[in-house]
Amino acid sequence: LPPLRGADGRSLTIAQGGSLIIDRSRTATRIPLQETMDGYEYYAPPTRFTIAQGASMRVEAGAELRLERKSELHVMPGATLDLDNAATLVVENGCAIITHGDGAVKAKKKMLKKLRKKKRLRSAQ
Repeated sequence: LPPLRGADGRSLTIAQGGSLIIDRSRTATRIPLQETMDGYEYYAPPTRFTIAQGASMRVEAGAELRLERKSELHVMPGATLDLDNAATLVVENGCAIITHGDGAVKAKKKMLKKLRKKKRLRSAQ
Protein backbone atom coordinates (compact mmCIF):
# COMPACT_ATOMS: atom_id res chain seq x y z
CA LEU A 1 0.00 0.00 0.00
CA PRO A 2 1.77 3.19 -1.12
CA PRO A 3 1.59 6.47 0.82
CA LEU A 4 -1.33 7.88 -1.18
CA ARG A 5 -3.67 10.49 0.31
CA GLY A 6 -7.40 9.98 -0.27
CA ALA A 7 -10.24 12.36 0.56
CA ASP A 8 -9.87 11.59 4.28
CA GLY A 9 -6.06 11.93 4.17
CA ARG A 10 -5.44 8.20 4.42
CA SER A 11 -4.00 5.75 1.91
CA LEU A 12 -6.83 3.23 2.40
CA THR A 13 -10.05 3.37 4.39
CA ILE A 14 -12.25 0.34 4.94
CA ALA A 15 -15.65 1.94 5.37
CA GLN A 16 -18.49 0.85 7.62
CA GLY A 17 -20.02 -2.37 6.29
CA GLY A 18 -16.93 -3.12 4.19
CA SER A 19 -14.30 -5.80 4.60
CA LEU A 20 -10.78 -6.51 3.40
CA ILE A 21 -9.70 -10.15 3.39
CA ILE A 22 -6.00 -10.82 3.01
CA ASP A 23 -5.99 -14.44 1.95
CA ARG A 24 -3.65 -16.91 0.31
CA SER A 25 -4.41 -17.40 -3.37
CA ARG A 26 -5.30 -20.79 -4.76
CA THR A 27 -4.14 -19.67 -8.20
CA ALA A 28 -0.88 -21.38 -9.12
CA THR A 29 2.04 -18.96 -9.31
CA ARG A 30 4.79 -21.55 -8.82
CA ILE A 31 5.36 -24.86 -10.57
CA PRO A 32 6.29 -26.90 -7.49
CA LEU A 33 3.73 -27.55 -4.79
CA GLN A 34 4.27 -25.04 -1.97
CA GLU A 35 2.13 -26.67 0.70
CA THR A 36 -0.96 -28.75 1.42
CA MET A 37 -3.21 -27.19 4.05
CA ASP A 38 -6.79 -27.94 5.10
CA GLY A 39 -7.14 -30.40 2.21
CA TYR A 40 -6.07 -27.87 -0.46
CA GLU A 41 -2.89 -27.88 -2.50
CA TYR A 42 -1.23 -24.47 -2.75
CA TYR A 43 1.06 -23.58 -5.63
CA ALA A 44 1.48 -20.03 -4.35
CA PRO A 45 3.20 -18.73 -1.22
CA PRO A 46 1.16 -17.05 1.54
CA THR A 47 0.05 -13.48 0.84
CA ARG A 48 2.14 -10.65 2.24
CA PHE A 49 0.43 -7.23 2.33
CA THR A 50 2.68 -4.28 3.17
CA ILE A 51 1.67 -0.82 4.39
CA ALA A 52 4.58 1.25 3.07
CA GLN A 53 6.43 4.00 4.93
CA GLY A 54 4.23 7.09 5.24
CA ALA A 55 1.02 5.21 4.35
CA SER A 56 -1.97 4.84 6.65
CA MET A 57 -4.83 2.36 6.65
CA ARG A 58 -8.03 2.95 8.64
CA VAL A 59 -10.66 0.36 9.55
CA GLU A 60 -13.84 2.22 10.49
CA ALA A 61 -16.54 1.18 12.97
CA GLY A 62 -18.56 -1.68 11.51
CA ALA A 63 -15.81 -2.62 9.01
CA GLU A 64 -13.65 -5.75 9.04
CA LEU A 65 -10.02 -6.61 8.36
CA ARG A 66 -9.33 -10.35 8.13
CA LEU A 67 -6.07 -12.29 7.66
CA GLU A 68 -6.43 -15.93 6.57
CA ARG A 69 -4.29 -18.95 5.59
CA LYS A 70 -0.83 -17.87 6.82
CA SER A 71 -1.11 -14.35 5.38
CA GLU A 72 0.95 -11.52 6.84
CA LEU A 73 0.35 -7.78 7.14
CA HIS A 74 3.56 -5.74 7.48
CA VAL A 75 3.42 -2.22 8.92
CA MET A 76 6.64 -0.54 7.82
CA PRO A 77 8.46 2.29 9.67
CA GLY A 78 6.37 5.46 9.58
CA ALA A 79 3.22 3.56 8.53
CA THR A 80 0.02 3.21 10.56
CA LEU A 81 -2.80 0.67 10.84
CA ASP A 82 -5.65 2.39 12.71
CA LEU A 83 -8.67 0.38 13.90
CA ASP A 84 -11.78 2.04 15.30
CA ASN A 85 -12.92 0.61 18.66
CA ALA A 86 -15.97 -0.86 16.90
CA ALA A 87 -14.00 -2.34 13.97
CA THR A 88 -13.51 -6.09 13.60
CA LEU A 89 -10.03 -7.58 13.27
CA VAL A 90 -9.64 -11.32 12.66
CA VAL A 91 -6.13 -12.77 12.53
CA GLU A 92 -6.36 -16.53 12.05
CA ASN A 93 -3.90 -19.00 13.55
CA GLY A 94 -0.69 -18.96 11.49
CA CYS A 95 -1.26 -15.36 10.32
CA ALA A 96 0.41 -12.26 11.74
CA ILE A 97 0.62 -8.49 11.77
CA ILE A 98 4.29 -7.53 11.88
CA THR A 99 5.48 -4.03 12.77
CA HIS A 100 8.84 -2.71 11.58
CA GLY A 101 10.66 0.11 13.38
CA ASP A 102 8.15 2.74 14.47
CA GLY A 103 5.31 1.28 12.39
CA ALA A 104 2.16 1.55 14.52
CA VAL A 105 -0.99 -0.46 15.09
CA LYS A 106 -3.64 1.62 16.85
CA ALA A 107 -6.50 -0.37 18.36
CA LYS A 108 -8.11 -1.21 21.70
CA LYS A 109 -5.47 -2.19 24.26
CA LYS A 110 -7.31 -5.42 25.02
CA MET A 111 -7.27 -6.42 21.35
CA LEU A 112 -3.55 -5.70 20.99
CA LYS A 113 -2.72 -7.60 24.19
CA LYS A 114 -4.67 -10.65 23.00
CA LEU A 115 -2.96 -10.60 19.59
CA ARG A 116 0.50 -10.30 21.18
CA LYS A 117 -0.22 -13.17 23.57
CA LYS A 118 -1.16 -15.41 20.62
CA LYS A 119 1.92 -14.17 18.69
CA ARG A 120 -0.32 -12.76 15.97
CA LEU A 121 1.04 -9.24 16.51
CA ARG A 122 4.79 -9.01 16.72
CA SER A 123 7.72 -6.75 15.99
CA ALA A 124 10.33 -7.55 13.34
CA GLN A 125 13.04 -6.08 15.58
